Amino acid sequence: MNLTFKIMYLLIDPTDRKYNILTLFDEKKLFSADYDRNVSGLVEAVDKFLRNKKLKPENLKGIFVIVGEGSFTSTRVATLLQIVLYMFWELQVCLFQKKRV
Repeated sequence: MNLTFKIMYLLIDPTDRKYNILTLFDEKKLFSADYDRNVSGLVEAVDKFLRNKKLKPENLKGIFVIVGEGSFTSTRVATLLQIVLYMFWELQVCLFQKKRV
């Protein structure tokens, strides 16, 4: 029997023009990292971030994406990644609107 433990949430913030900001969190821990957009794409950044924390997408409880500002393309890629992970691993999903100040 193969048990998959869902232990953390992933927050993707593609609204920064220079970095993809990724955060893993649960009730007790928080890990965050910035990935330069010029070095790697969002999918590669998420893969690298999860590998560094020794997690697989199926270990996530949910995935959240911040939308509203930033490039149109990066927001859509983050949302598409969220949908794909939801479809394959039945993750909880949520979009957050970033307000302009």
